[in-house]
Amino acid sequence: MARVVLTGKKRGEKLRRVAIEKADDGGHLVEHQFEDKDGFPTRSEHHVFGDGEDGKMITHLIEHLGLKPDEEDNAYDNESEADEEE
Repeated sequence: MARVVLTGKKRGEKLRRVAIEKADDGGHLVEHQFEDKDGFPTRSEHHVFGDGEDGKMITHLIEHLGLKPDEEDNAYDNESEADEEE
């Protein structure tokens, strides 16, 4: 399992794990778990994204994981053209 190590905003924490679960309403629940410098869990954050908020969720993940999307890639739009045709 790959491990993401980023400095947290509180008490020198590092991001330990990010979990994404599909919600019953079609949205997603995103959980961030943090750890201290010794590797012990410190806290969790939960974020709820409703149905149709995929773009917001992806933007949120990009920010927390320190990723930079390819500016030519429109995969981070809220809805893709394929979804709009359905």
